[in-house]
Amino acid sequence: MEMRSHIRSLQHVRALEFFTLIYVLSAFLLALSVTMLLYSLSFRWPFFMAKKIEITGNSYLSTEYIRKLYALNKKWSIFELVGEREILDPIIKKVRVEIVSHDRLNFMIEERKMASIMHIGTDFYLSDAQGTLFRKLREGEDPYDYSLPVICGLNEMDFTFDKLSRNGLVKKLNYVINLDKTLIKNISEIDIKGNVVYMRKGIVFKVREIKDLQEIPDVILKIWKALPARSRVEMITNNKFVFER
Repeated sequence: MEMRSHIRSLQHVRALEFFTLIYVLSAFLLALSVTMLLYSLSFRWPFFMAKKIEITGNSYLSTEYIRKLYALNKKWSIFELVGEREILDPIIKKVRVEIVSHDRLNFMIEERKMASIMHIGTDFYLSDAQGTLFRKLREGEDPYDYSLPVICGLNEMDFTFDKLSRNGLVKKLNYVINLDKTLIKNISEIDIKGNVVYMRKGIVFKVREIKDLQEIPDVILKIWKALPARSRVEMITNNKFVFER
C-alpha cells in the first residue's frame, strides 16, 4: 500500500514538472511571437519611417550621389538603416548610420583623404597617405590641378588590392607627403624608381647617388631656402649641384 502511494506521488510530481515545462515553454514562445510581431510592425509603422536622413562627412562625393548610391529616396524604417553600412564607393572609407529620433537618421560618411596622385602606366589615381588608390582620374582631368605630389615610376605589380605592397614604400611615401606644407605645395612629381623629385616653378631634382629614398626630403629641405626663383637643379652627387636659369 505504501509502495503504491509512493508511485502515485512520484507520478504526480513528474506530471507537475511536465505541465510546468509546457507552461514555461508556451510563455516563452508567446513572448517571442509578440516580440517578433512588434519588431515586424515597427518596420512598417509610419511612426518609425525615416522622414529625414541627414548626410554628413562628405566633401568629395555629392549628397545627391550618396542618396542615389544607397537608395535613400526610398521609404525606409530607421531600424533598416541603423549601424554600419556596406562601402559602395572606393572613396568611402567608412559608413555609419545613427538614430537621431523616431523618424530622423544621421548618415555619416568618412571619406579617404587625398594625399598624392599615383602615376601608374598611362593612368593617374587619387591616393591616400597609406598608398590606397581610390579613384582613377577621368579622361581630360589634369592631375596637376589638385596641387598634390604626383608619384611616378610605379606599375600594377607594386599594388595588391589597390594598395601599395612593396616593403617599406608606404612608410617612405608617408614621410614625403607629410613634409612642411610650404614645401609640399611645390612638389609636382616624385619618381620613386628613378629617384627624381620634380618641383613646381620649373625646379627639378635628380637624385642619382643617394643611399636611401627617405633621405630625399632632407636633401630638398636643406637646399630649398637657397634656391633662386624658377631654377633647375640637378643633383650630380650628394654634395654637388648644377643650377640652370
